[in-house]
Amino acid sequence: MRKIRTLFLNLIIALAVTAGFIFCCGFSFHTREGVQNFAPSVLCSFTTYFDKDNKDRCHNIRLASKLIDGTKIENGEVFSFNSAVGERTVKRGFKIAKIIKDGEFVEGVGGGVCQVSTTLYNAALLSGCIIREYHPHSLPVSYVAPSRDAMVSGTYYDLKFQNVSGREIYIKSSAGANYVRFTLYGISDGAKYELSTFVTGTIAASEEQTDDIALVRAGRDGIISEGYLTVTKNGVTKVRLLRRDKYAPQKRVVLKTEEENKDGELPEITDEMQNGR
Repeated sequence: MRKIRTLFLNLIIALAVTAGFIFCCGFSFHTREGVQNFAPSVLCSFTTYFDKDNKDRCHNIRLASKLIDGTKIENGEVFSFNSAVGERTVKRGFKIAKIIKDGEFVEGVGGGVCQVSTTLYNAALLSGCIIREYHPHSLPVSYVAPSRDAMVSGTYYDLKFQNVSGREIYIKSSAGANYVRFTLYGISDGAKYELSTFVTGTIAASEEQTDDIALVRAGRDGIISEGYLTVTKNGVTKVRLLRRDKYAPQKRVVLKTEEENKDGELPEITDEMQNGR
């Protein structure tokens, strides 16, 4: 019994020493190149949320997020979303879900991946990286404010950002039941970053009438917006305009009323109608 207690005590001491070593020297970070010791400094974390009941879209978000998890970006290196995630095809495991194309929501392979690129775009800005390529959606999206999105498509619309921190940066991603999150690790220079959006105008939606109730839709006005980055370092705050965007309106389609004739005009008012006959 005494030997068992001694072995147990030695095990506790060994674990405590190991934990202390990890705390002082860093932690093991799993990257595509292997396990590396890395100082435990979080540069930033950014999260967006999605509908957990949209199974195929959720699957695409988790798959794209997993393909980026553990990526290391060397100082001066430019990260490419399309290079990291690869082609979005059924053969590679992506499923069909809603995408935005030509100002409309349609079915397409890889629907939801743009939420991943958008989440990473915001994390990159909050970490001090320089955005080298981004593309806004043609329509506003629900998971971020206007002028905070980053659409990707095929091999021609990409998200690219450059690490200018002076040290390597590691990307940790996770996707839960209804969220996707990116956390970037590196050595901070003490700067603090904040993002803000201002809607500066709207674009009125057109209206169309129909006899088919299946075609009726609410539509919505378009948005004109600006995105800003606020950087505070050594007590000095600077605000920089990042982008200006225009998001297209969606046409309203309403049902014709019974009083309207085939030409969409009101019938002529007769004396009999005025008298209630």
